[in-house]
Amino acid sequence: MSLRRRLFRIFFTILVVLLFAGYFAFSTLFFSPLEGDYEFPLAALVPRDVDFLLAKTDLAGDFSEFPRLAAADAFRDSRAGRELLESPEWQRFLTENGITEGLAQLERALDQAPVAVDPLALFGGREVLVAGYFKGKDLAAADFVVMGRANWMGKLGQSLLAFPGLIGLEDQGLAVMEEGGVTMLSGGQLSRPLHIARIADVLIAGTSQPLVTQALELEANKGQDSFALSARYADYIQNQEHREPEDFELFVDQDALMKNLGFDGKFPNQSSPDFTQAFLARLFQVGLLKEVEGVVGFNGGLSVDLHAELSSEKLSSAQKRFYREPGFNRDRMFEVGRYAPSDTGILAYMQADVGDVLRMALASTEAALQANFDDSVRAVWGFPDGSALIDQLDAGLKDRLALVVRVNDYPDEGLAGPPHDDQPTLAWALVGWAKDKQLLDDFRQKVIANQGRFGIQGRESGSAGVFTNEVAGGLVVYEYWSPLVPGTGHLSSVVSDDVFIVGNHHQLVADILLTSLGDPSYPALEKGAAFSSLVSLGLGSTSAFLWFDPSSISEPLHLMADRAARDAVGINWDLERPRLDALVRKRDFGNRSAEELDPDEYSRYETALEDELTRFEAQYFGENVAGLASTFNRYVTYLDEVRGLLFQLSLDPKRVDVSMRALIPLEPER
Repeated sequence: MSLRRRLFRIFFTILVVLLFAGYFAFSTLFFSPLEGDYEFPLAALVPRDVDFLLAKTDLAGDFSEFPRLAAADAFRDSRAGRELLESPEWQRFLTENGITEGLAQLERALDQAPVAVDPLALFGGREVLVAGYFKGKDLAAADFVVMGRANWMGKLGQSLLAFPGLIGLEDQGLAVMEEGGVTMLSGGQLSRPLHIARIADVLIAGTSQPLVTQALELEANKGQDSFALSARYADYIQNQEHREPEDFELFVDQDALMKNLGFDGKFPNQSSPDFTQAFLARLFQVGLLKEVEGVVGFNGGLSVDLHAELSSEKLSSAQKRFYREPGFNRDRMFEVGRYAPSDTGILAYMQADVGDVLRMALASTEAALQANFDDSVRAVWGFPDGSALIDQLDAGLKDRLALVVRVNDYPDEGLAGPPHDDQPTLAWALVGWAKDKQLLDDFRQKVIANQGRFGIQGRESGSAGVFTNEVAGGLVVYEYWSPLVPGTGHLSSVVSDDVFIVGNHHQLVADILLTSLGDPSYPALEKGAAFSSLVSLGLGSTSAFLWFDPSSISEPLHLMADRAARDAVGINWDLERPRLDALVRKRDFGNRSAEELDPDEYSRYETALEDELTRFEAQYFGENVAGLASTFNRYVTYLDEVRGLLFQLSLDPKRVDVSMRALIPLEPER
C-alpha cells in the first residue's frame, strides 16, 4: 500500500471519528440534527379549555422580505391603499401603538446581526399559534403561550439557554432556571417571567408555566384532551368547507372575555336614540354569544367563516321566533337576485316574520313618532293603535323582505316631477312577497284617501299628490309626492300577484319589475359573475344575506360623505344670526334697528345681511368641514376597492353561522 493511500485512510478514519464524536457531542449538548418534525397541528399542544386561540400556517409566505408584506406594493400602489397609508389616522395609530419605532428597532437589529437572519425561518414562518386565558380587564395581563415551527438555528438558540454565561444572558441581568424540561427566564427588561421549551421543531414560550408544561404533557399523550381533538376545532376550524390551508384559525370564549372585562354584553344598545343601533339590538346583542370559532383568510380579498354558540335562555320571545325561522338555500338567493338590477349596490334579504320585524322597527323609533303613528292609524284605519295595522300588513305579506339600493342616476323630471331638495341620496326599494293582494290594495287606497295625514301633496298646497305610471305588462306604479322624502320628493309603490314594492323613485320600482320579468334590456344581478361566484362559496343554508358593491355607488357615497360632514359640524344660527345682524347694522346703518330703516334702506339691509350670512357660512364650513369631509371621504375611498361583498347569516336559537366573502383586486392608482 502506498504512503499516499495509508495517509488518506488515516485521515478518513480520523474524520469519521471526529464527525461521529461531534454528532454525539452536539446531540448531547444541544439537539439531534437528524430528529424529525412534530407531525400534528400546534393546536394538539394546547389544552381544550383555553379562552382564546389564534393560529396561522405559512406565515413566511405572507412576506416578500420580513417585515415587508408580500402584498405591500400592490396595496401602496392602489388609491385606497395610498389613502390609508398616508392618512393622519393611520400615522397616529402607528405612532401611538409604538409600531413605527418597533419596526425601526427590528430593522436595525437585523442589520446589525453578525449573519443574515430571516426571523420567520428561525421561528413561526411555517406555523405559529398564540393561545391562553384571560386575566382581568387588562388584556395584556392574559396568561398566554406562543408556539412556532423553528429551523436548526432556532433550535440551537433554545438549546444555548442552558449556557447563559456563554451567550451573555447574565450580563443583561437575566436569571435562568430549568425544571422538568422548561427553562424560565426572569429579570432584566422582562416584565413577567418567560417559560421556554421545545418539542421537536416546535419552540414554545409562555408567560404561564402550566401552559408550557401542559404542552409537553399533551405531546406525551398524543394530544389527548387537546384543543385539536375537540369537536369545535374539527367541525368549525379544521373542516370548514371552503377554508384554505393558510387561513387564520381563531377561537374566543366570549363568556370568559366579557366576564373578565366586566362587560354586560348589552351592545348594540336597545335604548340608543339612533334607530339603526336600537333596531339591531332587538335582533341581536353581543351578550348572546358564548363562544366564537372559525377561519379568516386574505387570499385575493377577504373570507370569513365563523360559528358561534348562543345562550338561548337569553333570547327574547321575538328573537326566538326570528331565529327559528327556516333558512333558505342558494336557489332562493339567485331568485332574489333576479329582482335586483345588475348595477345594484346593496341587496339585503331576510326570511322572517314581517310583523315581528315591523314591530321591532317601530319600537326602535322615538316615542313621539310612535305616538304620531298610533294617532294616524286610529284616524285612518280605526284601529286602537299601530299594532293592529302591522297585523294587517303581516297578513298580506309572506315572511320575506328584500332591500334593493342603487345609484340615483335617473333624469330629473323638472316641473313634470315632484319638488325635492338637493340632498344627495341613493335610490332604494323595499320588496315584499304578496300573500293577500287585496289587503295590500286596501292599504294603498287608505293612504290615497288620506293624503294630507301622510304629508302627501302636489306642487300646490292642498292639491292631490298621488300620480300613476304604467309599465310593461300593464302594471301601474303609484307615486306619492311629499317634500319630506329627501333627495327625490316622493315614494312609489306597486302591487302585483307576486310582490309588493315601495321605493323612493318610481323608475327604480319599474326597473325591479322589468328585471324580475326577464326583460333582456334589464339584466339582473343574479347573472353577475361576482354575485354568482360569491354565492357558490357561501353558506348552503342562510337566514339572511347582504350583497354590497360599493364601487357601483361610489359617487353618491362621496357626496353623502360631504353632506354628513356639514351636518356633523353645523352652525348655531340662534347665536350667529343675531351677532351678524348687529354687525351689519352697526357697520352700514349707524347701528339703527330694522324698524328705524326706510324701505330703500331696509332692502339694502336685507341684501347686506344675506351676503354676510352667506360669507360667514362659506368661511365657517371651509374652516371646519374640509378636514372632516376629507376623513369621511377617505372611508368611502377604502370601500371603493371592494368589487363585491357577500355577508350571510344562518340562525338558530342555539347557534349562529357567519360567512363573508369580499373581492378586493387592488387596482393601481391612475
